Amino acid sequence: MTVEITGKSAHIAKWQEGVDALAAGVEFVRQTYAMADSELPPEWFRVFKFGHMQSGTVRNAVSAHTLLEGTLRTFQDEAFDHIRRAAEIGQARQEKTGCQISVRFSEGYPPVYNDPALYDRAVRLLGPDGFVPLQKPALIAEDFSFYQQVLPGLFFFLGVGGDYPLHSARFQFDETVLERGVALYQALLQL
Repeated sequence: MTVEITGKSAHIAKWQEGVDALAAGVEFVRQTYAMADSELPPEWFRVFKFGHMQSGTVRNAVSAHTLLEGTLRTFQDEAFDHIRRAAEIGQARQEKTGCQISVRFSEGYPPVYNDPALYDRAVRLLGPDGFVPLQKPALIAEDFSFYQQVLPGLFFFLGVGGDYPLHSARFQFDETVLERGVALYQALLQL
């Protein structure tokens, strides 16, 4: 999700002459988070968060431009459609503040679902120690889901562990996990 807010800069001493894009952005984030958190059933797994906000140029001027970049991931189309109401919140903020507000969503990826029949067969084949099922869905983006739109599939994590998370500059990949992955695929050939 990308949100661009255009206001009008003014010296901070004459803030009334400006149209504050930063304040509009902050309120937009607050309202959209409240909508996503309170208007959907808690058992619907989703993530809707902004990870990047850039606004203004100096500390003593009203911001004329705010850029928000965020992520929306859901497992239900209804949740996805509901959270896309953020565009309506943007329109309402535009009318209230006088800022121009553009809300854009990229197409993204569909959710990954393991085929129930294949999953049951894998559980029987691999046994209780063959893998550890997730306790709740992982809200990652994964293009494997496009394959699953064509044919049934199973998605596994190999579990590389380590001291640092995957996207850390200090992450160290444990290559021995590849051997476990090959063994898993060899076992699954019997499916």
